[in-house]
Amino acid sequence: MMDYMRASRAIGLRRGAICGLALLAVLGGCPSHTDDPNKNQPGNVPGDLLVVTADDHVESAGAPSLTVIEYLDFECPVCGRFFRETYPTIKRDYIDTGKVRWVARQYPLRNAHPHAELAAQASECAGQQGLFFGYHDVLFANQTALESSDLKAYADQVGADAAAFAACLDSNATADAVQADVDGGNRIPVTGTPTFLIGDEIVVGFKTAEQFAALLDAALAE
Repeated sequence: MMDYMRASRAIGLRRGAICGLALLAVLGGCPSHTDDPNKNQPGNVPGDLLVVTADDHVESAGAPSLTVIEYLDFECPVCGRFFRETYPTIKRDYIDTGKVRWVARQYPLRNAHPHAELAAQASECAGQQGLFFGYHDVLFANQTALESSDLKAYADQVGADAAAFAACLDSNATADAVQADVDGGNRIPVTGTPTFLIGDEIVVGFKTAEQFAALLDAALAE
């Protein structure tokens, strides 16, 4: 019994601290609390959160009929896996063809991922220079190197004004923007990253390109 209690406690601690590989395989996403996020949820999203505003980061072409909103964490391994394995196909077949408007919002899991908050702020600093998605891509390609010096080097890679970017990052100038996204996510509530709003459906965790395309096709058909 004592060994079982120790093992259970160890599992709980790991869950609160990191998204371990075994846990990710079970849950499909980086959990923000102890609820199981590996389920699609019914549409009870507050209507104002479905509205795309000037503060949002948007990728689109033409006049899409469907908006997908992603709540992401740049240090979350599952978000990184989605970016590498699923997003390229979705971008090619749905975003670039004008079917889907893609919106990225911040949801750093601060307790689990110690570098996620600063990475989120850095992406907002890049966004101030119109470089959010290019910087977003570099962050997901370098998830294990998210120190302040790394974040500034990535700004150079995407062609940002280095001095303006550094001043923004060092002053935490975009902390309020990140918190505004988190506050919105808490109202859904986001139970893990990545979380997607596809129409009025909440989808949490990793989906293959085929699975995600099926969700998009169903929403587009409605």
